[in-house]
Amino acid sequence: MKRVLIVSGSLLALVAGAAYVSLNVGRWMSAPDPLRPVDAIVVPSGDHNRRLPTALGHVRAGLAPELWVTVERGGPVVDERAAVRAFAPDARILGTSRSVRQDAALVAEHASGRPTIAVVTSPWTVSRVRITYERVLGQHADVLVWSDGSRYEARRWWRSEPETTAVEAVKLVGTLM
Repeated sequence: MKRVLIVSGSLLALVAGAAYVSLNVGRWMSAPDPLRPVDAIVVPSGDHNRRLPTALGHVRAGLAPELWVTVERGGPVVDERAAVRAFAPDARILGTSRSVRQDAALVAEHASGRPTIAVVTSPWTVSRVRITYERVLGQHADVLVWSDGSRYEARRWWRSEPETTAVEAVKLVGTLM
């Protein structure tokens, strides 16, 4: 009888813990920093259609004097460098990248004098981007992470972006290891 109670209690604790994590994972992953003036705004490679206009809006609002962009390696359909130049001619293109870590490494190469930078990214990648940039940049820059404004219901992630949240949660765990 005692063994059944121990096993039942353990299973109940495991289920309660899993439910707690499931209900809160969206909020943990998508907690952006508040907007404030920074030295540069970074638009990492990826969804420039959403990130670049958001970042340009922040630059035009006076939150940063510089816009830094990383682009994906050339693809068959779109020349990202040309698109960035057409949309944001004053942006500094730091180089090409295929990952958050490569984006952060490119920023580290250009960060001098311990600037404060803000990275504009999708809400579901905020935590992973923050951790990666802080690890790569270390003491070379202060890092803020801002959402690009993509629709994301963090409290009810299973209704808006279940697959994306699950994939990003796995990536976040990988980043933490």
